[in-house]
Amino acid sequence: MQTPKIERSGVNSKKKKPPRMRFRELYKARVVGGRFGGQQDSLGAKRAQFSRK
Repeated sequence: MQTPKIERSGVNSKKKKPPRMRFRELYKARVVGGRFGGQQDSLGAKRAQFSRK
């Protein structure tokens, strides 16, 4: 019996893409969606959130 397939969420889970595709996704996430990577509840993130408003 095979082990069931699980979603990978680690560092190496996503395949490497050409820069054009990568930057397009980052642009959509950051500029269009307003989402940023990193720790959402860190002090730096809270500070940045106030300066963005």
